[in-house]
Amino acid sequence: MKKRIFLILMLINILACKAQEGRIEELGTVYRYEITSGTYLKDMNNRMSYYTGIWKGEYEGKYIFLLITKSTKNKHTNGDGSYWYEDEMFGRYELYSGNPEMPSTTIIASSMNSPLPAPIFSVGTGINNQFKFAYSDPQFCNAEGELILRRNLSNPNQLTYLFSPRGHFVFDPDCPYNGTIPVPLPNAVITLTKVN
Repeated sequence: MKKRIFLILMLINILACKAQEGRIEELGTVYRYEITSGTYLKDMNNRMSYYTGIWKGEYEGKYIFLLITKSTKNKHTNGDGSYWYEDEMFGRYELYSGNPEMPSTTIIASSMNSPLPAPIFSVGTGINNQFKFAYSDPQFCNAEGELILRRNLSNPNQLTYLFSPRGHFVFDPDCPYNGTIPVPLPNAVITLTKVN
């Protein structure tokens, strides 16, 4: 009889441990170091949908387009083999020398059709009506920066774009830039309007 009770308790213990691995947590409510392996950090309140789509802005006579997409349940693995899933956003950009509807306008820089990974990816959690993104562009020797997209609560079709580049040193001998890597994204505060 004691053996059966012991086996039943062991089975319950094993099932309880397995159940913890599949936890779902709201994105932004826990830190990554607090989660157990197998946890899914999910955009349960659908905050990311506000930011997805094509956004257009004007600065210094030039135009920027951002395409932001949402990707769900992306798996990340730590060095110790533990893992978690997370909903994330990815972005691509296109910069024009002037109004894109004018025939004399040229594309200054673009990541839209690049086979390389998207250079803009979410690292923030959507609290305080904004998302933080990291910028690391493989087309420009992985030039880096930080992008914040902030909601305009009075106009759902607008975002405020705040970008600041980070200093980056060239260690790659194959990088075509001699010491100074150009960062195509404007270091500015820009109002973006949703195109679709």
